[in-house]
Amino acid sequence: MNNFYLKLLNNPFYKYILAKIFLINTKIFWKYISNANKRYEFRYYKPDEYLFNFFKSKKKNGTVIEFGSGYGDLLFNIHKCDISKLVGYELNNSKVKLGNALLMKKKVSNIKLICKDITKIKREEIQKADFFITSMTLIYLKESELKRALNVIFLNCKKGFVFQEFSSEENNPKNKTFYIHNFKKIFTDMKFDNKFKINFNHIDYEYWNNKGVKAFQIEGKIK
Repeated sequence: MNNFYLKLLNNPFYKYILAKIFLINTKIFWKYISNANKRYEFRYYKPDEYLFNFFKSKKKNGTVIEFGSGYGDLLFNIHKCDISKLVGYELNNSKVKLGNALLMKKKVSNIKLICKDITKIKREEIQKADFFITSMTLIYLKESELKRALNVIFLNCKKGFVFQEFSSEENNPKNKTFYIHNFKKIFTDMKFDNKFKINFNHIDYEYWNNKGVKAFQIEGKIK
């Protein structure tokens, strides 16, 4: 299925059509097309260092939950920080299975990956966590879906959150294949500012900053 999709992308007309379909329902790609590569191994990218440094400075964190965990790379890269339990929610079941197999192979016992659509998670279905994290996950959610996911985080968060995402203060900015949200406005609308002290720290990573907007590590800490 992946090869079929890549062939279509080589045709400008089909690429345009697929981009439109992708924006209508990004889950089609992530759930059914972006399947696991059986030869995959965990990888470390420069943005992971930003998150590692954040958690390295924190002590005795009980649980960290990631929305959109993929194979679990990010959780694996921070699991040696002072965190007792890490949980990742990912839409693609094949990536969850392979990620859990890789974790077992590496004898990592404090990470668990779960196949779940984060836009359908209810606050009662997941445990409270010290921190919630994302890395280029929320860009694939429409604003209504984003606010549902943020509401779960707002209600279940004990210490704070860290989002690595594109953010813009323009009105409804949009890329061809993902959404760029105005997080400052959304946080104000949802009264996040009342509960969290929020900082936007620019991520210096060239692959995330060549689309006309900047990528940020958005850190929210309970006041």
